[in-house]
Amino acid sequence: MNAITVRNLPPDVVKAVKEKARREKLSLNRAIVAIHDYLRRQGTSVSPNDLWIAASAGQHGLTIVTLNGDFDRIPQVLVRKLGSPP
Repeated sequence: MNAITVRNLPPDVVKAVKEKARREKLSLNRAIVAIHDYLRRQGTSVSPNDLWIAASAGQHGLTIVTLNGDFDRIPQVLVRKLGSPP
């Protein structure tokens, strides 16, 4: 949303949009922590960027299509290897 749009919205709508964004950010952060803790208990890890990608995909029910084998260690997300059948 650009500044002109936000300026034209009623204050209660702006407040609701900001609250929704805050809740989604908290939910994403919780998902990142849950994946990180799971991997740590398994004695492994992935990069911070992969944590963000995995948590975001999991939160939105998306499949990660990749050549990166790191996602295979994260059972909370669906992974499809690039080049493999759907």
